Amino acid sequence: MPVGLGRGLAGAGLRPVLVEGMGWRLQGAGHPAFLGGFALVLNLLILLLSGARGPLTIGVVVVGLALVSLPAARFGWARRVPFLLGGGLVAVGLFAAAGWLNEMRVLNLLGAEAAHLSGRDAIWPLFQAAWDASLVWGWGTGAGKVLAGFAVHSATDNTLIATTASVLFASITAVFARGARGAGGGTEGRVNVNAMMTTRAAVLLAGLVLLATPVRAGGVAYVLNSGAASISVIDMDTRTELRRIPVLREPHHVVATPDGKELLVGDSSANEMFVLDPLSGVVKRRLPIANPYHLGFSPNGKFLVVNGLARGQVDVYDAARMLLIKRFPLKSKPSHLAYAPDSGRVFVTLQGTDQLAAIDLTKLEVLWTQPVGKAPAGVMWHQGKLLVANMGSDDLVVVNPANGAVERRIVTGRGTHQVLASPDGKVIWVNSRIDSATMALDPKTLNIVRRYAIPSGPDCIDFAPDGKLWITRRFAERVAVLDPVSGNYETITVGRSPHGIFLSPNAVAR
Repeated sequence: MPVGLGRGLAGAGLRPVLVEGMGWRLQGAGHPAFLGGFALVLNLLILLLSGARGPLTIGVVVVGLALVSLPAARFGWARRVPFLLGGGLVAVGLFAAAGWLNEMRVLNLLGAEAAHLSGRDAIWPLFQAAWDASLVWGWGTGAGKVLAGFAVHSATDNTLIATTASVLFASITAVFARGARGAGGGTEGRVNVNAMMTTRAAVLLAGLVLLATPVRAGGVAYVLNSGAASISVIDMDTRTELRRIPVLREPHHVVATPDGKELLVGDSSANEMFVLDPLSGVVKRRLPIANPYHLGFSPNGKFLVVNGLARGQVDVYDAARMLLIKRFPLKSKPSHLAYAPDSGRVFVTLQGTDQLAAIDLTKLEVLWTQPVGKAPAGVMWHQGKLLVANMGSDDLVVVNPANGAVERRIVTGRGTHQVLASPDGKVIWVNSRIDSATMALDPKTLNIVRRYAIPSGPDCIDFAPDGKLWITRRFAERVAVLDPVSGNYETITVGRSPHGIFLSPNAVAR
C-alpha cells in the first residue's frame, strides 16, 4: 500500500516536492530493508500478543543471532548495538511488568508448564471429534476420514513450523541488515526488484506461518451443579457460561486422571462416574461406581479412592484397571480425603462421627480413627502434618498423621469447610461457608493473613494460571473469580448449588 501510494503521488507530479524537497520519502517504503524491518517488528508483535511462546522464542533467538553474525558493511556495529540493546531492554521491561500485564498470554504463562507452546492442542480436539463422527466409507472419499492426512501432518507440524519460522526470520533479518544493491553497487534512488519480491514473499510466508500456528483458547472451567444435575462449561476469558453438560442426578466432585487426559466426575446419587475429555468437554464414557461423592488419585497414580458419603463406605480401586480392590465400611458420612506423599496411607474425614480415619493402602487395613472436631470436611497433608477443616466447631486443626492426635486448633469461622494449598505452596486457603469468607493463611505459622468476603457459602476452589481463585458459591447459583491482590471478585452465573470445580486452561471454549 505505501508503495502504491508513492507511485500515485509520483504520477501526480508530486515526487519533487516530497522527495527532492526533503519531505517524506514515501518511495523508501518499497525498499527491501524497510520491508524487512517492518516484517520483523510486525511479526514479533503478533507473536507476542497472540501468546505463541514457541514461535516467539524461535523468532527472537534467530533474529538476535542474525543481527550478531551477519556480515553487512552498511549495517555496522554502531547501528547493530542499539538494536540489540533496545530489544534486550524491551524484554527486561516485559518481564519486570509481568505482574500487572498478566492479561498478556506470554507473560501470563511464563510460570506454566513448558507444554502446548504453539497451541496445537486447542484446535486438535475439533478435528478429533470430526474424525470420530465421520463415516469410514461414503461421500466419495470416506467423509471425514480424509483427515488422516492432517493427522499424519500434526505429528510433525511443530517441527515444520519451527523450521519454516527459523528460515523466515533469518531471511528477513538478512534483508533488513544488508539492504539491497542496485545496478552499479548503489542503492540511492534504486530498488532491487528481486530482493523486494523476496521480502514481500517472506512477509506473506510470515502470515501463513502465523495462521498455521493456532492460538490457544483462554481455557474452560467445569462447574458441577449438584442441585441441577449438570456441569456448567464456562469460557475463562469471557467469564460466560457456554453450555451445560447433563448428568443423571447429583454431581459433587471432580478429579483429573494422573496423565491429565481425562476428568472423572462423580454423580453420587446416580452411582455413576462420568469420564470427560478435559479439552473438549465430551463425555467419553460412564462407569458404574457406587456413590462417588469425593474421590482422588494417590500421588503415585496407583490407587483411586472413592468416598461414599451416603453409604458410609470408602472404596479403594486399582487406578489403572478401575478395579475395586477393597471396600471399607466407615461410619459415618465419609467426606473428603488426602494422601500421604508416599501414597502409603489415605486419610478420610467422617462427618457423621466427628472423626478422621487413616487407611494403610499397602496392608489394606484401617490404622486408626480419632475424633478431630465436629463435622470434619476438607483435609490436606501439610509439612508432615494433616490439616482438617471442621464445619461444626468452626476451626482448622493440626493432626499428627501417626496417631490422629490433635496438636493445635485455629479458629477460622463458622462452617469452615475446605482447606487447600496454592499451587506454589505459599498460601493455605480456607473457606468458611456460613461466615461467607475465604481466608489466606501463612503456611509456616498458619496465622490468617487476609480475609475475603465471598457471599453465599464459598466452597470448592481451583487456581487459574493468572493467579486468580475460582470459587463455587454453594448457596447461590454463582461462581466467584477472586483476585487475591486487589480483593475484588467477578461473578458468573451457573446452575443450582455449584460444588466441585475444575479449570482446564488448555481447553477450547465452545
